[in-house]
Amino acid sequence: MAVRNIWLDAAKGVGILLVVAAHVAGEGPQQRDIIFANAVFLFHMPLFFVISGYVYKPRDRQQLFWKKSASLAVPYISFLMVLTIAVVARRMLLGDPPAHWELRAMAINEILGGMRLGRDFGVFWFVTCLFFTQLIYNDVARWAKNPGSRRMLAFVGFSMISGYLIQAVLPLNQSPWALAAVPMALCCFWFGDLLRTFQFSRRIRWTFIAAVMALALIAWTSGADIQFNMKYSIFGPPVVGLLIALGLSLAVLDLVREAAKIEKLAAPVAKLGEASLVIMFLHQFFQFSFRDFGITNELVIMLAAVSGPLLIYQFLRRSALLAPWFLGTGDGAPGRLINWLRNGLGWRIRNYREWLFELAKPYVAHLLIAVRWPLRRKGRPHGLPSDLVVSLTSYPARFPTLHLTLRCLLSQTIAPDRVILWVTLEDAKHLPKSVNELKLHGLEIRFCKDIRSYKKIVPALLAFPAAYIVTADDDVYYSKRWLEQLVEKAGERTVVCHRGHAVALNERGRIEPYSEWSFDVAGQSEMLFPTGVGGVLYGPKSLSPEATDEETFTSLCPQGDDIWLFWMGRRAGSTYVKTLNHWTELSWRGSQTSALHLTNVGTGRNDEQIRKITERYGLPAFAPLSSDKIRRLPFTAEEMIARIQKALDAKGLLTAEESRSLWTKASQTKPD
Repeated sequence: MAVRNIWLDAAKGVGILLVVAAHVAGEGPQQRDIIFANAVFLFHMPLFFVISGYVYKPRDRQQLFWKKSASLAVPYISFLMVLTIAVVARRMLLGDPPAHWELRAMAINEILGGMRLGRDFGVFWFVTCLFFTQLIYNDVARWAKNPGSRRMLAFVGFSMISGYLIQAVLPLNQSPWALAAVPMALCCFWFGDLLRTFQFSRRIRWTFIAAVMALALIAWTSGADIQFNMKYSIFGPPVVGLLIALGLSLAVLDLVREAAKIEKLAAPVAKLGEASLVIMFLHQFFQFSFRDFGITNELVIMLAAVSGPLLIYQFLRRSALLAPWFLGTGDGAPGRLINWLRNGLGWRIRNYREWLFELAKPYVAHLLIAVRWPLRRKGRPHGLPSDLVVSLTSYPARFPTLHLTLRCLLSQTIAPDRVILWVTLEDAKHLPKSVNELKLHGLEIRFCKDIRSYKKIVPALLAFPAAYIVTADDDVYYSKRWLEQLVEKAGERTVVCHRGHAVALNERGRIEPYSEWSFDVAGQSEMLFPTGVGGVLYGPKSLSPEATDEETFTSLCPQGDDIWLFWMGRRAGSTYVKTLNHWTELSWRGSQTSALHLTNVGTGRNDEQIRKITERYGLPAFAPLSSDKIRRLPFTAEEMIARIQKALDAKGLLTAEESRSLWTKASQTKPD
């Protein structure tokens, strides 16, 4: 066992001993028992959440859900059912069989969990709380990227405030599955993740502990009620109560880490840590069984409440039949059941969820812009060396919702120099009042000939050849930081997109059918293909001069402006980058009935247009360039030869001898 695992398991072992000791003392008759129990309650459950956060690793949402279903939910249900039978049997042995109404109340309480569970089942709240805490934190961590980021700190602050609001407004609430404890549990879980990520020095850790203890002493001498009981949403004085819980948890972890260096001391306690979940589930049953049968010696009860569950754990881990049910190994019948739910029921749930999401998206988009437009503020300067122009086009079928998209473009955090709507003179006669009114807010409406979807880019390229041009579609919602995120990565020879596909190549280096590409890639791709729906920023030198050649693009790609612009950018030697955010398309209701992509993708027209442009210009990576265009590229001729050689070599199309020969020629080539 690795040293790291020993000390963490030992920490769990110490934690579970404190849990058992506090629960046993809490039932004792003497005042010192109550004092001891309250002192341990200040940190014993936060300690387990901190440890869980310390070992946390980001996972896919679905993967984590099913993994935790196996490791937490299955044992939770299994122990709940077995203990229910055991508790009923114990009462019958004691001559006190439960009435029907008691059994009904017991069933309801076990279904709802949380604070409704008491006595033998009193600690079960921890498992459901941990389950939801891990799922929520995982989603937030993937969004925030780092436990020390501003996003995460804002989320933790919000969670802490929520916890103390619950304490103030809903004290001793009976929330199902202990959901009311989740906000404060998230703070503890985050603290563990923070400790693991930054590995603070011992000096910093103990400075924090000393500062918290001094703060606690000041609060106590001032008469503050120092408590922390997560199950009942009692978190003590605002902020101070949580800091005390975290400070004490850190002190225990540090002391255990030091003690764990002595392996003979750490190993037995680590064994308790391995069995901590079983001890958590069963120790109260052992305690109350002893007390109900008249045994009140606390030392005897303590030994039984630890050793009894430990022996059961050892038996369970050796049983291939029982271990999946009670230890959550994910094997056996529970594993098969979870796989059936995941693969059989899961896809149906995903389909229904996606259907509901698609149904709700237009209403969400309408609500967002309805709130945002009246509250808009003037955008900041963009800071680019030349003009920033947002350009789009539309046609009468889209006019009823066009004003909504225009409002999105006119209420950005970064202010463009122009927002231009290009329409034909004939179509301009049908523009609704809602669009024309936006000229008072900075919209320019200009006329051009009908070159279909190319109206959004070609007239702007001709009118503003030195500008940074951002194209947008006319049928979707754009967030207020949409333009800012594009500008952050802008460059003269850079094409920036919010949404893009990865072009798929076969073994011979030929382009695969469009349907085989990787759609909506999350990060950068070797050959990133921007899609116009998310918006694309073109630097002033990012497109080949041929981009405005109407005769050529109408013959090769009459309905594929994205394809044409992709080739033109590659021919200019541009860099293609994607923004960091994930683009979510929110379309206006009814705007997609005549969407161009339905024709291009559904009928294979994209493949036909790609074939034509490839025959004319070659593959986008190695499209032929004239010498005057090579001079405008950001690399020399020898560097270009080297790039081609490396690409061919990677595909296995050159022998070692041919590779050396080409390198020799490249080194002897003079820069053009």
